[in-house]
Amino acid sequence: VCGRSPAREGGRSWTAGYDPTGQQLWEAEGPQAGDGAFSDCWDMSVAPSGAVAVVDSGYTGARIVLYDAGGGITWELAEGNTGAQAVDVAADGRVFVGGWSAEADATPFRSHSVGEKAGWVVEIVDGQVLRQAPAAAPLSLRDLRVHASGAVTAVGDLESDSSCPQIWIGRYDFG
Repeated sequence: VCGRSPAREGGRSWTAGYDPTGQQLWEAEGPQAGDGAFSDCWDMSVAPSGAVAVVDSGYTGARIVLYDAGGGITWELAEGNTGAQAVDVAADGRVFVGGWSAEADATPFRSHSVGEKAGWVVEIVDGQVLRQAPAAAPLSLRDLRVHASGAVTAVGDLESDSSCPQIWIGRYDFG
């Protein structure tokens, strides 16, 4: 499970692994966001190996982390002024993440501050971004799923800050 643990006036992301009987096996907290700031776990996915991929977003920007089956960090990526919102792990261990950058032409995980939310989907292997694909702008991703074929389906809201957001669906072939 994942969420936010309280810390002063804000909070920090929190992830924990449990066995089938409900006994906690491990727990891990994300970085401290600072007084009054927060970082939430937005999504997580469990790999067949038992590894757990987590995406956090908040005042600290985007954080993507892969924990091993015992809760140790295998790799971690972070970037300010970006949001990571959805994650799924393929059967072969590739991690797919969807989110937004603050500029339409931004490479995921590069900071910009013009206020645009340009969506993206990336493929990560061993902590390295292998491929990236643009999505709509402005976009707030809600979920993504990797299919057995290697295709990725992502869904989200266009203009999520408006009173009448529009649904957006994208399908990517990462083969």
